[in-house]
Amino acid sequence: MIIVLILLLSVNGEQNKKEDEDIYGLIINILCIKDLLTNIAKAAKDIRKITNEVEQKIFQQDPTKLRLMKTIEHKE
Repeated sequence: MIIVLILLLSVNGEQNKKEDEDIYGLIINILCIKDLLTNIAKAAKDIRKITNEVEQKIFQQDPTKLRLMKTIEHKE
């Protein structure tokens, strides 16, 4: 009887360990995704800043909007 109880506890312990590992893996994946999204948001902010700087430099050279649009289209 005691041996059966020990075996059941051992099996239960292994199942709990597996569930804990699964949950831990999910948490790690969520944190990695959060870091990735944070990096994407930072990159988008940097791109926006650089785009504004480029537009300002183009306006300094030729303040007409038509020239700015032609320059942007040409760069694409």
